[in-house]
Amino acid sequence: MNITKNIVFDTVIKTGLIIAFIFCMGFVMVKYGQFSSRGPVVQSDSEGLIVLKAADAEIVGPGRARLENYAGQQDIGFWDSTSQFLKLRLKTKTGGFYQVEMKYSLPAGQKTKFRIDVEDRKLECLIDGSGDWDHWQQKTLGRIKFDTDETYVLFVKPADTFGSKGVMNFCWLKLTPIQN
Repeated sequence: MNITKNIVFDTVIKTGLIIAFIFCMGFVMVKYGQFSSRGPVVQSDSEGLIVLKAADAEIVGPGRARLENYAGQQDIGFWDSTSQFLKLRLKTKTGGFYQVEMKYSLPAGQKTKFRIDVEDRKLECLIDGSGDWDHWQQKTLGRIKFDTDETYVLFVKPADTFGSKGVMNFCWLKLTPIQN
């Protein structure tokens, strides 16, 4: 009888320690960016330009993507899973069309297909390798419409890496108002 109580007691203690460890590790991983964290709402400047930097992004979903300083840039690196995506918050000054440009890196010969979503609007994008992970490239991706002066949530969602080693190193998205 005493042996059974000791086994049950030991099991309860060990289970409690495991749960406490998992809870603490989860807290540390959220605090230091391994899981989702809420990014700021990025305001447009006096000209209406909005620059959504890697540090502004919330990384959503399971995977290794994280904020890093690499090759002289702050970026989302180690983004190797299409199950992860970026969530960015922004506030426009005016409605209308905005040109979307991105700064990224990706090894030569690799491609990534992804989509930029803002509410019901979708911009399909394809980027080619920039040379290597430390060679930054800027590319105009297209344009997207914002209806009014309000706060939006923008998603960068990878669809296919065509067998590449990673999605991309993401540096920033620049939204420039297009004059009518």
